[in-house]
Amino acid sequence: MPQTEKTILNVYVNNILVRVKPGITVFQACEKIGIELPRFCYHELLNIAGNCRICIVEIENIPKPQVACSLPVINDIKIYTDSPVVLKAREGIIEFLLLNHPLDCPICDQAGECDLQNHYISHGSSRGRFFNSKRSVSDKNFGLLVKTVITRCIHCTRCIRFATDVAGVKNLGVVKRGIDIEITTFSLESFNSEVSANVIDLCPVGALTDKLQIFKYRPWETSKFEAIDVSDNLGSHITVEVKNNLPVKVTPRPCTQINEEWITDKARISYVGFRLNRLLEYAYFINNNYWEINFEKLIKIAGIFIKIRKRGEILFGRNTDFLNLCYGIYFCKKYGWEFNSENSHYSYPFQSNLFQSTITLLDIVEIKSCFIIGINPRAESSLVNLRLNKYNTTQNLNVFYLGCASDLQYQAKQLGLSLNNFFKASNGISTYSKQFFQNSIIIYGDTLSRRFDSHSGLILSIFSQHLKKLLSINILQLSIGANSTGISFWGFPHRKKVSEKLKKETSHYVLGIQDRYALKTLKANPIVYENSHYDYYNLNAEFLLPIRTAYEYSNGFINFEGTIQQSVKLEKPAVISLGFLGIHEIPYCLELRNHIQRFHFNSKSTYEISKVGFLQVKFFKTPLKTLFIDFYRTDIVSINNTILTKISGVLHKNFWNFITTYKF
Repeated sequence: MPQTEKTILNVYVNNILVRVKPGITVFQACEKIGIELPRFCYHELLNIAGNCRICIVEIENIPKPQVACSLPVINDIKIYTDSPVVLKAREGIIEFLLLNHPLDCPICDQAGECDLQNHYISHGSSRGRFFNSKRSVSDKNFGLLVKTVITRCIHCTRCIRFATDVAGVKNLGVVKRGIDIEITTFSLESFNSEVSANVIDLCPVGALTDKLQIFKYRPWETSKFEAIDVSDNLGSHITVEVKNNLPVKVTPRPCTQINEEWITDKARISYVGFRLNRLLEYAYFINNNYWEINFEKLIKIAGIFIKIRKRGEILFGRNTDFLNLCYGIYFCKKYGWEFNSENSHYSYPFQSNLFQSTITLLDIVEIKSCFIIGINPRAESSLVNLRLNKYNTTQNLNVFYLGCASDLQYQAKQLGLSLNNFFKASNGISTYSKQFFQNSIIIYGDTLSRRFDSHSGLILSIFSQHLKKLLSINILQLSIGANSTGISFWGFPHRKKVSEKLKKETSHYVLGIQDRYALKTLKANPIVYENSHYDYYNLNAEFLLPIRTAYEYSNGFINFEGTIQQSVKLEKPAVISLGFLGIHEIPYCLELRNHIQRFHFNSKSTYEISKVGFLQVKFFKTPLKTLFIDFYRTDIVSINNTILTKISGVLHKNFWNFITTYKF
């Protein structure tokens, strides 16, 4: 018999043979043939608790029913999932859970998507035998997004395991025993985390619900469509629920490669910012005031202005999707303008596409050491930080941090503040050099690439050292912006240095700018300001044009891993036209195919480049700082989001914010 067959176990589920690997549970064996057992406490991404008992099954030659989620299979085990003993036991468990559960389903926001309701219909009894008064529990403080009704809690402990094992916040737990047991926060602290609202999706009953959706709608009143989150560089898969053509709820869409089943709080309530302070009308600046004008007249007037300008530049934002990039390239070729990203104001003037990510999030599980250079992954890419926390706990991943101190929610060793400390480690003259050359990963972001002393020189120097030792290098670049990586894949040249006189003579077309500082650097007022929201820096533009948000048209992005993602749109967007650039009909797919090419490291050519002169780069002694002052207000959508503004204000007032550095 081959060696592989010796490691396969024969399991019988309802007299059906299932061949499985050792180490899996009875619950997973049943799932393999499509049998879904009821569950409350079990979740694939959380540690097993086994305290709800609803997933019990009957095992042959064992007198009592067993919990399927925590029982490992053995060879020739016989499992029965729907025997009379199992059905009677589940009926008793449901009755027990309902002893103290309030009968307030008509006013519960979880009604219609409640696991307790569904399992009661399938496994519960039509009569009750408890006539005494029910107990009540005071509500707890779970943050600014989570509404608690702890009386409804069935103590599945999903929220506790998520906070402790995934988010790294260890202030949730169970107190008291027996009938007095309850979920609470220790020392009456609030449950504050950048991913705290995920407990809303995890809670199987109405104990934890969304504060923004109290008595607003029912699940059957909404329609759903799939989208991509543009609030960070990961591109989390999300589902947007719509009522009356307005987004009312955002929930995570499972994707093992990218966001698993989590999203950040900023992504969850980003829909509020998409609705508020929108730029919806076309306007022309005349007589010191803006006047509304129809689209056809505005295009004619703006076209005349653009043609008579000698020098022009389109400055586009970091969240600009492929469609608008195609339009912009075609427009600039036609009129001889320059096409630059808002990030090109800062980047070191060498090819940024040489330094893209060479590893995916799933591959980090094989990494032994992680070096974080000058960024705060908890702020700049929160779900990446969850992965690092997971591997730090389960795989003993060694994490080293270079830059100003940050609370990452897991143990990380400080390398120092300046780049010199890291350069010593990469050149073998530091106490951490041994870990650096043993299957390590380097994580950096725009904090590093925007410094004139570092980006190309540092990375190529490190790469050169790895080549000398015949080791591969793993790089993960967490650029700011939903499509920053996609923009660099197009191969745009860095912004040319020009004189102050030419800067003042340059006409600017501002397209979807997210960074307010980029607008401050413009020496001349922009001709056209095209964006989704108002901003106080657009008041000097001669034309105002609205642009659709990420939910209002099908768009494509590339996340920091190099994964191309596309989302669908609302049926009736608030803005009909695609803007001034959108009037140019171009072969979109052809342009996209011709420009997007994933760069792969060529060890020979890169090593030759590194020997030319990058090794002589002098590093500044200034410490590395994260670019974000506020996790909740990082782009024009989140700045116009009143809920995020309120959360940010409360955190700054009452708590030490884990991302406060300097003013954005």
